[in-house]
Amino acid sequence: MIVIPRPGLRGNTAIAFQGTTNSNFTRSDEDRVPQDFLVDNTEDVLLANAKARLIRVSNLPADWDDNGASRPSTAAVDWAQYLLKLLVSAATNQGLAWRDPLVSATPEGEIVLEWWRRNQKLTVYCSNDSASYIKVWEENRALFMEEGDLSTSSLVDLWKWLTLS
Repeated sequence: MIVIPRPGLRGNTAIAFQGTTNSNFTRSDEDRVPQDFLVDNTEDVLLANAKARLIRVSNLPADWDDNGASRPSTAAVDWAQYLLKLLVSAATNQGLAWRDPLVSATPEGEIVLEWWRRNQKLTVYCSNDSASYIKVWEENRALFMEEGDLSTSSLVDLWKWLTLS
């Protein structure tokens, strides 16, 4: 038996491997990590870069573009955080890939989340009280565009479009 100590949630725990010389190992944990902790932790890890970008953008001062731009609104930042959490949760639960967005702001104080994949682009605009999207793709050298208001179901469908097509 090989015992490998590792830090755990409640002090040190160990993973014990038992097997024969032909390397058929079985694993037994002395302290199992709850499944909901793993899901929450996975989502936090996946969102770390996006959250860091969102914090940087949310700290932009008024007139950040030297043309009178508004400071990103707290409500828009809250919308963006909510949508990111929703997206990464849906991606995790449905086995879809996660991609970090480009995070920026508009002069009106909106938060913009953008993703690209091959010839597809998804842009989400988060304002004080709503969110909208623009999706752009290319087929046979022609560009197509669709825009609309964002809902929970349309967000998941858009994410599938971006990651599965």
